[in-house]
Amino acid sequence: MENKQKPDKHDTEEIGKLTAQYEEKQKEVSILSILLGNVFLFGVWGYIGIWLWQGSERDTYILDMFYVGHIGLDLIVGLGTAVAFMLFIYIGTSRNLLLFPENKYTQPMRKAASMKFGPLCLGLSSGIPEEWLFRGLLFGFLASVMHPLLAIAVASLIFMGIHIPQYKGHLGIHIYIFIYSIAMCVMFWQLGTLWGPMLAHVVYNVVVFYWVRHGRL
Repeated sequence: MENKQKPDKHDTEEIGKLTAQYEEKQKEVSILSILLGNVFLFGVWGYIGIWLWQGSERDTYILDMFYVGHIGLDLIVGLGTAVAFMLFIYIGTSRNLLLFPENKYTQPMRKAASMKFGPLCLGLSSGIPEEWLFRGLLFGFLASVMHPLLAIAVASLIFMGIHIPQYKGHLGIHIYIFIYSIAMCVMFWQLGTLWGPMLAHVVYNVVVFYWVRHGRL
């Protein structure tokens, strides 16, 4: 009979390490796919929506959203808004008024935040496409068929609603997201461009996911 050599302890440990590394890489690829899919999905649906709504005027509408004539003011307002909401959430979490829950929706975000450049990737892949879709399309459309103040309320309720699965059972976060959306809508309404809301959303998300990465949230 053939003598089959059993792998020694060192070989077993090496195999275990390689397997763990492979699984981690697979998770990273999966998370990156989700992030890229988020950008693609929101970007495409946003453009289709604007195309259906604006028709032949879609390009003019899009160019107006990225008008650079007062971009300096737009960016200053956006950055100031981001700082204000970062301070708000910092105080809220410090006093346990706002909690970042642990569930099947937030676990991938925590994992992505722990990756190299994770907070930056999360900030860019959520902040830009979400403002494009929810402020550029949703609020823009609603404001064209109803009073802008009512449009702000409706758009913000919808924005809050899509985040309910992530933060189910945490009323404070739902209220916070509603107020946050109101601020983004008002910024877009008053400035007429997406520069401010996009910068505010990206900077805010980058910092929040940096806190998540380091256990602050």
